[in-house]
Amino acid sequence: MADSSEIRLIEVLESVCERVLEYNIHAERKDSRRFAKGTSETMETLKNLVNKGVKVELGIPLSMWDEPSAAVTKANQYCHFLIENYEEVIENWFFKTDHSRELSEYLCVDRVLSKEEAVCLDEVWTGKERVHGTEEEGDEESSNLKGDPGSKDTKDEL
Repeated sequence: MADSSEIRLIEVLESVCERVLEYNIHAERKDSRRFAKGTSETMETLKNLVNKGVKVELGIPLSMWDEPSAAVTKANQYCHFLIENYEEVIENWFFKTDHSRELSEYLCVDRVLSKEEAVCLDEVWTGKERVHGTEEEGDEESSNLKGDPGSKDTKDEL
């Protein structure tokens, strides 16, 4: 019979990817910070317009506005891929390490992501960074994060 820690690991692995679907794309943010829980400023604005009687056409029915985007769905699929392909690595971390290193370091930095990709793990959302528009004047970090809305770093790709 499996011990309680093994059962707990199985429960977590079976549910963790579903939590990815709680995230939304926040187009006003840059890089991995685009993925966050809650309604994005853009969608909030569009919903407020609809509530005021303005006809807003996004090419999808209003009932689907709160459904996970293609990028979030792709992240969910990638999560399942990672768990399936790195299950033994995750088990080794869970059962055999002293947990002095976070799983994100042990799995993502050491085994999955390239050095360039791992930079996203250090990103912090301060609320000041914006792709365009509302960054605070004179904030050096946020002005460095301005992006061209058509550039690769602002598209909904993973």
